[in-house]
Amino acid sequence: MRHLEQAVKRIRPGTLLAYVSGLLMALITAWFLWPDDPDELLRRALLSKNEAEQIQLLQQSVAAADGHFPRAEIELCLVLAGAGNWSEASAAMTRLDRTQCSAADLLAYAKLSVQAEQWDTAELAIAALQGKTHRPEDRLSLQCQLYAGMNRHKELIDAARELTKIAPETTRWWLQLASIYAQKQNTLAEIQTYQAALNQAIPVIDIVEVRRRLLECCIDAGDAALAREQFVQLRQTNASDPRMNVWQARLCHLEGRPAEALAAISAASGQIRDIPEAIRLRGILHLELG
Repeated sequence: MRHLEQAVKRIRPGTLLAYVSGLLMALITAWFLWPDDPDELLRRALLSKNEAEQIQLLQQSVAAADGHFPRAEIELCLVLAGAGNWSEASAAMTRLDRTQCSAADLLAYAKLSVQAEQWDTAELAIAALQGKTHRPEDRLSLQCQLYAGMNRHKELIDAARELTKIAPETTRWWLQLASIYAQKQNTLAEIQTYQAALNQAIPVIDIVEVRRRLLECCIDAGDAALAREQFVQLRQTNASDPRMNVWQARLCHLEGRPAEALAAISAASGQIRDIPEAIRLRGILHLELG
């Protein structure tokens, strides 16, 4: 005993302090790395490259937080969705307090859900974006896909219209809206959509495509006057396109001038021989002219 006391006395105060400090650091480290720490389990899950391990760690993280740890729960939803396990992913999304999730995570999950045509769980994620900071275009684009997949036509039209309002310079939103009207055979609304697009500051390179679609739509609708107007403007910027002869022929035929229509087709026969519309129209014109 006396020897032990003497040994303790011989320990320098600095050495003892270092020993105690080291012990405290070890205890602190052990606390943070404790297997049941939700944050540590989440960290390990995010670092893992193994899907099964990720799922296990995330489930443990949620359990360690008494079943409520939104950051880990949304990650679990994403991993399960990425693995195609939609029954568990959807169940986890239903349980999740989505108000605590970031817009980025909700958008990521919604995109995966829409791509997999998991409409119900996609709608939960999209609805949770309400009130969160995000690009409205991202949400509305997903909503358009969602409503199209669920055959909810009125909501599809509303979302598509909203996209053209918040980003009127983006051509594809106008083309998307026009396509929706075309599918429902609402030719008047389709024409009006193309006209509205041409009144916006859409890229110059897109103007030709929009005008081309408007021209074809007007011809199909039998509106010769509006079709002629679009044809004249299109020819000024797109004269080298061999399809101009086809459109000219279709327009002349619509205006009751079959001979001129056939002449237009014949003038570019070498360039448009593979265009089905030209082949069909030539046959019709030969029958009419005898």
